[in-house]
Amino acid sequence: MARPISQWFPNEVLTQIVQAASKKADTAAFCQVSKLFYGLSVPILYHSVYLKTDTNGASDCITQFCDSIAYNPSLAPLVRFVRLDMFPNRLQTDSVLESFKLLTCLEALSMKLWLKTEIELKKFREWAFPRLAKCHLGLIVDMEPGTAPALSSFLSGHPSVTSFWFWSATRLVVKEPFFISLPNLQHFRGLASLTPALMAGHLRGARLDWGKEDDDSDVEKTIVALKQLTSGGTPFICANDACDDQFAKILRSLSKNIPYITTLEMRVFGIDNSGEPQRSRDKLVAHVKKYLPHFMCLAFISIEIECPTWSNRFSQKEAERATADFDKLCPTLEACSFTDFAFKKCNGSWEEFPYMHFYEFSGMNTQACMHPFLIF
Repeated sequence: MARPISQWFPNEVLTQIVQAASKKADTAAFCQVSKLFYGLSVPILYHSVYLKTDTNGASDCITQFCDSIAYNPSLAPLVRFVRLDMFPNRLQTDSVLESFKLLTCLEALSMKLWLKTEIELKKFREWAFPRLAKCHLGLIVDMEPGTAPALSSFLSGHPSVTSFWFWSATRLVVKEPFFISLPNLQHFRGLASLTPALMAGHLRGARLDWGKEDDDSDVEKTIVALKQLTSGGTPFICANDACDDQFAKILRSLSKNIPYITTLEMRVFGIDNSGEPQRSRDKLVAHVKKYLPHFMCLAFISIEIECPTWSNRFSQKEAERATADFDKLCPTLEACSFTDFAFKKCNGSWEEFPYMHFYEFSGMNTQACMHPFLIF
């Protein structure tokens, strides 16, 4: 008679075997082997949940996950990370609101919600995740008083959050002053207009999405508010997604209010594709050269053109020339990036290196919410 596998291998080894499964389907298959493998596989299977549409565009995985949590609540404490890449439909929204409130051990949440009824809003306000540290939330609320108060209520109930990314398909309308208290917040990405509402004191990095409607007074107000969230003695990463006509305003305010920035990225959209893109690029570089001397300890700077075409990209010669000019104005620089080209200082001279490595070299990859292509 064959001996049980547990007599040949300790549970620690069997757990490593299950963890080595490259696909969720393989992990799920382990659950069918025996009671022992079921007990070892289920915590791994539900630890990190990624819900997305399949190759046919269907999103039945949302319903299946919510049903499994609703029918077997003992699975809920196993879930640590949830990423939901699409807006649920009406029926799925109700299931998500009901089942997700059971995920009391959740540590990271990335999802989009569109709340259209008072009942949905009430269920959303019941969510409480004591261990939540990372939150990427897309939220739209159709009822009065709107998205801003609902967002404030949710986040104020989660003081453990250290990384927060807010996304909205509509402009955030604020009719009354509101505040979001996040005492442990270290990294923020979202609408620049949301910054004055944040209450934190140890922010280490921010990526601000500037709206076209932000005027000069909005820029100054936002940057002053951002300064109040930081600690002057701590290295600070600041990234900005903005129109080209906001470029100089943001740079001027940053150099005046937060000169201790160590990593600065300006991701620009709206660059001319048909008229004089060369002139537009020269103008961006000129703005940087004007304000660069005001930064006291800047080590990494990046000028990225959003949705670049062949006509508006920086050429290699332009990038090399700009890097040399920046070095003269800011000797603390260690690396520069220009969409397709990047250069780093090595033994006092500059050498080219793969531009995608700039995020790693500058430390932006390790800063939650900083890199535009990374979602936990």
